[in-house]
Order: sequence, then C-alpha cells, then structure tokens
Amino acid sequence: MKITTTYDIGDLVYLVTDVSQKERMVTAITVTVGGHIYVLSCGDDTTEHYEIEITPHKDIVKTLNSYDD
Repeated sequence: MKITTTYDIGDLVYLVTDVSQKERMVTAITVTVGGHIYVLSCGDDTTEHYEIEITPHKDIVKTLNSYDD
C-alpha cells in the first residue's frame, strides 16, 4: 500500500483560521479511514489538524488585524 499525503513531515505550514499566522512544522501524520490527521508543532505546542485547516502560505492580511495579549 502506498500512502500519498499533501504535506510531509518537516514541512512548514500555517493554519487557515490562525489570526497570528504562526509558522508550524508537520511533525507526525496519522492515517485514518477518513483521511489524514496532521500533527503540527509550534514551539512547545503540538496540535492535530485536518488537511482542510492547513495551508502552505501565510495570510499576511490576517496578521494586520491581530494583536498579542
């Protein structure tokens, strides 16, 4: 069986809904019946996301309206 993924381990990606547009690294990929779940790491944070939530491109416009607390 050959499994093809959109993103590979080590790829740098962004979350579509993240207003900060922090760069994240793909650190693991889980293969499921419904598709793939990507594990993304940003500093000490590690989160799981579906492919639809991820983009390889930073959305600079989102960062214009964001601010750090």
